[in-house]
Amino acid sequence: MRFLTFSFFLSFFSLSLAQIGGNSAQPQVRETRVLGNRYVFVQNPLFAPVTFEFEVRGTNLSLSGRTKFVQVFPPRSLTLAFWGKPAQPAVPWSLSYSWHYIMGDINAVPDGAVYDLPFAPGQSFRINQGYDGAFSHQKELEYSLDFALPEGTPIYAAREGVVVAVQSEYSVGRVDPALKSCANYITVLHPDGTFAHYAHLHFGGSLVKVGDQVRRGQTIGFSGNTGYTSGPHLHFHVYQATSATGGWKTVPTLFETSAGAGMLVEGLTYARPGGEIQQANRPLPSLTPVSLRPASAPVGGSSSADTGKAR
Repeated sequence: MRFLTFSFFLSFFSLSLAQIGGNSAQPQVRETRVLGNRYVFVQNPLFAPVTFEFEVRGTNLSLSGRTKFVQVFPPRSLTLAFWGKPAQPAVPWSLSYSWHYIMGDINAVPDGAVYDLPFAPGQSFRINQGYDGAFSHQKELEYSLDFALPEGTPIYAAREGVVVAVQSEYSVGRVDPALKSCANYITVLHPDGTFAHYAHLHFGGSLVKVGDQVRRGQTIGFSGNTGYTSGPHLHFHVYQATSATGGWKTVPTLFETSAGAGMLVEGLTYARPGGEIQQANRPLPSLTPVSLRPASAPVGGSSSADTGKAR
């Protein structure tokens, strides 16, 4: 019997781990049965951890853990979340559950790193909108910065990490609330569990793809004027997930400038220290208008499952 159970799990894991390497875009909750028991797994295809909150209900139910719990699941993984079985084997039982999740580890602690300015060494640009900016930097976006980069300016990674989200198909930008989720962007996960979000990029303006490891100072894309914007610029913020139910917040960030390290102030111009300006290795694509499909970060979601009654 134990050999049968082991063989079943081995087959399930082999199939599901192979699927992680496929094109599944979002985390999934998967369930299997072994000898009448229910086993619930989280399949995370992302290159970032995800935090789930589960709430489990049922009758005549024996659980592996609590009925409500939060758990962080590692990148590119298939992990057992919980299992349930009848408390009294001869009595009918039921199991149902719901969940929320967000990309990121809600236990991550920002390490206070000093970031590079996200443009080439030797260049200087003005901060058009700073922290708590009146136009759009409130609430979750409080600690955001808008750099006055002209369209097509190469964007440099402010810190090393892994690319976890890319959008580059939009070509429209104006002051229109309907476009708030229609900006091109690159999101990078840092070693301390925070994310950098580079937004309003040019159409086709990403030089990286999801899963790429990027170095500090690497050219990753081109600035643009897409989404909810009053003009060409690069929006930049560092954020962390705070709850599985979709909570997140931006965090204040220190930058290395030609005048030293510190926080950037709206209305001032800052130069990135360094030598010659490096050039990006590919020309900008020509603009081709596309339909406006919502696309945003951070990734999150919720759902539920009702497995009904079983004997």
